[in-house]
Amino acid sequence: GEPSRPFRYQEKLEQITPLLQPVLTNELNNAQDTRKLGETLFEAIFDDVLRQEFVNFYQEAVRDKKQLLRIELDIDEQTIPEVAALPWEFMCLPDSANLGHRWLGTDPNIVFSRRRALWHSAPPIQLEKGEKLRIALAIAAPKDLGHVEYEDIKEALASLAQEQAERIELLPIVNPATPTAIDNLLEQQPHIFHFIGHGQMHNEAGEEVGKIALVKKVFKTASWMDAASFSELFNRWSPGVVLLQACESGMLSASQAFAGTASKIVQMNIPVVVAMQYQVSNITAIQFAYEFYERLAKGEPVDIAAQNGRRTIGLETGNRKRDFATPVIFMRLEDGYLFKREDGENGIEKSLLQNHQNSDPSNLSSQTSSNKIVATSNLRIQLPPTTKTFEFEVVKIDAKGREKRSCQQAEHFIETLSDTVGLEMVSIPGGQFKMGAPIEEEMSKQEERPEHIVTINPFFIGRYPITQAQWRVIANLPTINRPLEPEPSYFKGDKLSVERVSWYHAKEFCVRLSQKTGRQYRLPTEAEWEYACRAKTSTPFHFGRKITPNLANYNSKDHHYRQQTTEVGSFTPNAFGLWDMHGLVWEWCEDYDHENYQGAPLDGSAWLNDGSAWLNDGIEEYRILRGGSWDCDPNLCRSASRFSGNPSVPKKEFGFRVVCL
Repeated sequence: GEPSRPFRYQEKLEQITPLLQPVLTNELNNAQDTRKLGETLFEAIFDDVLRQEFVNFYQEAVRDKKQLLRIELDIDEQTIPEVAALPWEFMCLPDSANLGHRWLGTDPNIVFSRRRALWHSAPPIQLEKGEKLRIALAIAAPKDLGHVEYEDIKEALASLAQEQAERIELLPIVNPATPTAIDNLLEQQPHIFHFIGHGQMHNEAGEEVGKIALVKKVFKTASWMDAASFSELFNRWSPGVVLLQACESGMLSASQAFAGTASKIVQMNIPVVVAMQYQVSNITAIQFAYEFYERLAKGEPVDIAAQNGRRTIGLETGNRKRDFATPVIFMRLEDGYLFKREDGENGIEKSLLQNHQNSDPSNLSSQTSSNKIVATSNLRIQLPPTTKTFEFEVVKIDAKGREKRSCQQAEHFIETLSDTVGLEMVSIPGGQFKMGAPIEEEMSKQEERPEHIVTINPFFIGRYPITQAQWRVIANLPTINRPLEPEPSYFKGDKLSVERVSWYHAKEFCVRLSQKTGRQYRLPTEAEWEYACRAKTSTPFHFGRKITPNLANYNSKDHHYRQQTTEVGSFTPNAFGLWDMHGLVWEWCEDYDHENYQGAPLDGSAWLNDGSAWLNDGIEEYRILRGGSWDCDPNLCRSASRFSGNPSVPKKEFGFRVVCL
């Protein structure tokens, strides 16, 4: 399985902060201090257990298989910008790893990049027969700012285009780079866009806002554009690679997400963005860019080219300064291979930059191919979600029907599905509970017995059932096992729970969500669902012995009967901070249907087909549904109530929520 350990950022923060200060002020000039920062950053992610896992990965990939180890760092900038903003390119292995001095950002056996699982993997760009790889160079050197050195890069690109005239075209160079000139350049649809100029991360008020200096057409002085405005230039055309040779263009804000220039450009769905996270000297920028293009000219992947560009800087500076960790690559490719072209002589598709089959993003996987493709093993480092506390009001109903309200707290994180849609996941503490219903519980059934003690491990579960807006985002992702209808629901509304989904549909949703986020999502087990619903209560409902129309959406057999779904979160939550556990929609679970709880697991795991599952329709074993629905009698909405359905049949009463481990 995937190794997982606590993230020690907060524990290491006191050590990181003073080590980072000379980096920010460009006073770092000591290899020992640089190494100390790198080791501390490494140890924030890798404790002793994960460090050994990393060593094992390295040994297997590099020494045993003679491959490169590709490391992709996945940090959710939207939820933890202060973590994403750290200079992870400094990371180095501590001496205790017994692998010598190895910097993750410059080691020739490692390929280090930043990649969000949220980003859809970019498909390869197909170059038609005879089509050249078009490179655009835009230079902004306003006369009122410092000197910008660009002649060496200009000459290198011109030489590259001349040497490979049948494959590479250098578009007319734009200098000075005005907004209109860049727009006209992008209209020529370059595959690679290279900008040389000035950048900064703070505006005049000291706020963290990425900015790029273009040139005023008449006066040839600086015309500063903020990150959002600069990124909008790529509405004209989206190159495969954007290289920003500008100071602080790759810096991220520690206080707000997507404030930096590179972050904004990444949001424009550019497959590869290479930028500088600190002020950079002309010579350093030139060294990086020259090596970067030299590697690309040899047909190497863009992340390997960037890795070797950093290595060139590190060799020149002895890793004493911050320069080697300044270039940052943001990539949403599986393996760094982006462009494809057809062989002009025999029509055989030949990879310049070839896309391999997708691999499991969370595990080490070997990837090899022909046509001089570099063999790599992939390791994705995904930092665990950082939870935040939220408050809510819980309602309890006593034996006389009186309401008692109290304020509670819980921990949760928000999984970003799109720019406008999130998925709230609530932390459920582990513990033990008595599952099932006692004989004396009114309207209980034999299938809810025998009562039994179940031990539950901690997990995250959806704060609400999956909504139609959330469903639509995932349904529009590429099919993995089966297609999903983006609009399956009978009742329409973004905030309404999705319904008319089968068990197989719900499972496909979980698989796609897992691939998109890099986290393990699935349906809850029946035991997890009941534990989460009860929230440490033993009454028929989490709010007491009775249910009323102002507490849940169910069939009340009177004028309060709503006859349809309602928006999620319309009622009050339980003590765990979960809404709509009673009524609204039946919720699919992982488990197969069984006659009763005889032989049920006691560890909270799913009860699968062990030979005792009911074959309800003579063809396929039914799966468990819990919680009741908008069309159910009160007894079917109890915490212990069990129902089942054909996993292939969707109904307008059937929905689900998800669990994350």
